[in-house]
Amino acid sequence: MMTMATYNNSENNEGGGGVGFYADIKIAISQTYILLNKNFILMRRKYKVTIVQLILPILFVFALFLLQLAVEALSRSNPVYADRPQSTMTPIPQGVPRCTPPLGEPSSSCFTFLYAPSDDARVISLIEGVLVESGLTRNDVLGLQNAEKVDEWILSHPNQTQAAYIFTSIGDHDNSSNFNYTSSSSPSLSSTSSSCSGGGYSYIIQFNHTMLQCKTGVCDPPELYLVTRMQLAIDRQ
Repeated sequence: MMTMATYNNSENNEGGGGVGFYADIKIAISQTYILLNKNFILMRRKYKVTIVQLILPILFVFALFLLQLAVEALSRSNPVYADRPQSTMTPIPQGVPRCTPPLGEPSSSCFTFLYAPSDDARVISLIEGVLVESGLTRNDVLGLQNAEKVDEWILSHPNQTQAAYIFTSIGDHDNSSNFNYTSSSSPSLSSTSSSCSGGGYSYIIQFNHTMLQCKTGVCDPPELYLVTRMQLAIDRQ
């Protein structure tokens, strides 16, 4: 009898396999519904928290959208990043532009550029050549002892110069006209540096990164308006 009962149970289990599968699905659906309903009741009771959870993602996405618009507007206003399907050559005027006082401060004065060292005969000769080419005088520039003195002067006289030449002697002075263009950084001014191989001088051009010449509402990037002209002026000496 016991053997026959066991056989009948096994047969019933095999025949009801499909029913058990659908029963499991029904239970899973029922449990999911109960959990969703519970969560809905909790969200309805704490409606303030629910509103915040719904609004915050929208606000973040909107903030990112505004940030993207701001970056695109800034890029469009800067000629360096303008979309130019066909490139055109931009002529570089000769000489270093004279420094003019900031807008709203007509009584202030500024030096066109600083230079260091001020006691090196070859450096003085190079600077004299730049002054002649640019139509400047000795009163338009200021010579200092070394790079540290230049940095100290810049920090204590903000926005009173537009750039600075920092020269370093490298071996023989006979090849002082060979310069290569690279980049570096400075405490209060951005800078570009040029070095020479085989002797001569290396130099750094520190420049005020503020947009220049905004009198007409159109600001020229200093890399184009100032730094390129300073590099060409010194390379021609």
